[in-house]
Amino acid sequence: MNYNANVVKFHSTILHKFALKISKFLILCMRRNKRQLACMKCQCENPMAAITYADIEYPHNTHFLLLDSISWIPCTCKILKLKEFELPDRFDIPNLFYDGWLSYVFHTFSGVYLKIGYEMDESGFCLPDQVYHLIDNHSCIQTAVSHLLRNHQALFKYLCDYLRSGEFPLTVLIHHVMLYQYYPKSLQEALWAAVEHYVNNSGEAYSTVQKLAVQKKIGNIRMYLVNPRDIFALGSTCNCIVVSSSNFQSYVQLRKPLLENNLPYEIDGFDKILQCANSEADIGWIAMIHCIGSNGYAFPIHLYLNMKKNIFLGKLPESTLLLYNSDGAIFKNPPSSKKECDFYNQLLLDLCKCRQFNAEMECNMKKLFNNPTGLHSLPNLPNFSEAGSAKSSNFCSSKDNCLTNRLTLNCLDTPSDENGEDIAIQLIIPAE
Repeated sequence: MNYNANVVKFHSTILHKFALKISKFLILCMRRNKRQLACMKCQCENPMAAITYADIEYPHNTHFLLLDSISWIPCTCKILKLKEFELPDRFDIPNLFYDGWLSYVFHTFSGVYLKIGYEMDESGFCLPDQVYHLIDNHSCIQTAVSHLLRNHQALFKYLCDYLRSGEFPLTVLIHHVMLYQYYPKSLQEALWAAVEHYVNNSGEAYSTVQKLAVQKKIGNIRMYLVNPRDIFALGSTCNCIVVSSSNFQSYVQLRKPLLENNLPYEIDGFDKILQCANSEADIGWIAMIHCIGSNGYAFPIHLYLNMKKNIFLGKLPESTLLLYNSDGAIFKNPPSSKKECDFYNQLLLDLCKCRQFNAEMECNMKKLFNNPTGLHSLPNLPNFSEAGSAKSSNFCSSKDNCLTNRLTLNCLDTPSDENGEDIAIQLIIPAE
């Protein structure tokens, strides 16, 4: 009897341990499926995956205020002895948003969030609301980005050359501005130079204050790509602004209240920038771009510009928080072979777009030079310089089986060496 009892007890113990392990495994799977982890080491969230969040309502305002209307600006202008500005006929405008992208950027103690959806248009198309959590500066992201940059330094150097020279299409600028906060200082400096070129040459009627502000790198870099005429204040609060048009609207909570004592007077030369103001709206704008802080990194700039300029030719961008799904490689430590290949293939396509853009601009300039009657229409011809050289590079340095097919690009889109000869860059197509 004792023997049988011991056997039963032994087997029941084994079954209990087995059931316990199975239950723990299932719970872990459910948690990972729910959180959609970005990094298995630290189990941080994947910011490109929508999360469940307590219901938060969009602000609803029937009227917005021009930046000229901020109450403390007239007093500040008198203290700074600025010239008297011509005031607009009215300070408030009706909310003209009808359909399209509707979003809300807000922050809590746990970070910055983006709530976004697509309001139904005439065709009946709509997208349900989703919430994303922005991971700003996590150690695993820094490690992953360092890994990507270290393996392919020449390609990023070539990208920096294009950005600094102003030889890039808008889609390339948007792509890398949306990765700005994850990049090292050298790439950030190149992006500031590129945005400065955009502000000075985009034809969006940027004021002198805005052009000087981008030189000083004041505020959040994304917000320089927003037409200043689309930014409004809210009469009910000084903690939020809105970017609005007929088919795009985004409420953005500010990191600091939009108050006079939050102007960045500590920045060298800031007083001189204010002296160049042409309107009270300039004062409100520079206060906004400084007070928005890191919340601006969650503003969906690619969706805004697509609605304004149709830069994606009627297509929806791949991702909501970033531009391409391949950018998710920076949230994996270490990135998987396929994701790393996808990331570098997209980087190659960006370089190809820059090369094509440069070639088309040079072709247009040659036509103008060959047609002297058309030269007077160009007040300032841009000085295009030769982009820096780049060596032939494989986009995936790993030796695994993900590299099964290589497509050589021999066209206008390929970089050239010191002798001006095209270099064959290999586009890597990972195995399915």
